[in-house]
Amino acid sequence: MEKNLQPSKLGYGCMRFPETKKGKINLRTSSSLLLKAYRSGINYFDTAYNYHHGQSQEFVANFLSRFSRDSYYLANKLPLFRLTKEEDVEKYFE
Repeated sequence: MEKNLQPSKLGYGCMRFPETKKGKINLRTSSSLLLKAYRSGINYFDTAYNYHHGQSQEFVANFLSRFSRDSYYLANKLPLFRLTKEEDVEKYFE
């Protein structure tokens, strides 16, 4: 992490992005929202495996890949409800 980088007081939850009529994340609108947040100083983003039926993590990762990794914090959640055996931990973590 960048020296002295502190998490923003306001984080951006990635659970409810605007969607298309087909139930997919509206990439253009959602990217615009995230960009505005990032440029406004928000550097803490939160996503999870089950947000948007598994679409949120990939979308957020693709969006944030344009910025230096040491310029933001990213929180993610392990889907404990999907873990049935020890090997599942690595599978879902990766």
